[in-house]
Amino acid sequence: MSDSKVTNELKNIIPDTKYYLTNDEVNTLTTKYGISTEQLIIELIDVVKVRAKCVTSKCYVGAIGVGRQTKNFYFGVNLEFSGQTLAQSVHAEQFLIALAHCKGEEGIELISVSHFPCGHCRQFLNELYQSDKIKILLPNEQLQYSLSDLLPYAFNLGTGYLLSFSSVNKLKLKIESTEDPLVHCAFKFALNSYAPYSNSPSSVGIQLDTGEMFAGAYLESVAYNPSLPPLQVALVHLIANGKEYEQIKRVILLELESSYGCPSQFYSTFALLRSIAPNVTLETYELSVLNN
Repeated sequence: MSDSKVTNELKNIIPDTKYYLTNDEVNTLTTKYGISTEQLIIELIDVVKVRAKCVTSKCYVGAIGVGRQTKNFYFGVNLEFSGQTLAQSVHAEQFLIALAHCKGEEGIELISVSHFPCGHCRQFLNELYQSDKIKILLPNEQLQYSLSDLLPYAFNLGTGYLLSFSSVNKLKLKIESTEDPLVHCAFKFALNSYAPYSNSPSSVGIQLDTGEMFAGAYLESVAYNPSLPPLQVALVHLIANGKEYEQIKRVILLELESSYGCPSQFYSTFALLRSIAPNVTLETYELSVLNN
């Protein structure tokens, strides 16, 4: 754990509601303190990890990822939900990847985590585009590893293009027409849902009592269990913008109609929504696949 002067200053100047730094902001901080990008990340880890919502484990985990294209910093923390199965949890590494996906970041080149990544997350990270080039930085050791160092025998079917945005799902809404802005917001995310193994793209849209809207797309793992459901991704988007669960007024789920025989996100989404926003009704909208 870092208790340096730089870390303490960063705790005071970076708001608790800020979950990413632009490359310009990163350069400003490295210049101000006369440190490298890697050293800035090490100083920031303790700033980030205290934001974790770990109601069950009480284990505060923080992570920071560096965008391959933008060099922006994306923060991640672990999320746990009262009264819910631990399978609904979001790990810190997943949080930052979800945030990067919401921001349209194309690839991650370096990830730093306050604790060694668990096997679950190592497998999830293996889905990233050019995952063989990702460096893993462990602040306590100040050492860098490749993902293959930490996951030498990954379960892999050769896909791995999460965050490449190389293709868009060919979908359409089943309803004839709608002027509902939340549906349109969620639909844009469904188009970029990453589900190459089950072929079941989906997304969730959230509207707050302020009228603000956030959405998230389903992000899949070849190992299935490490996959990140769309509601969790949407909640990452919400939290990273300084919002609270209590502000949620409306939630919608977009997924393929049942005739496709794909796995459904409905029941897990419904269960989690009951915990964080029990008075909100889950609305569903069906998608279909566009014919070529």
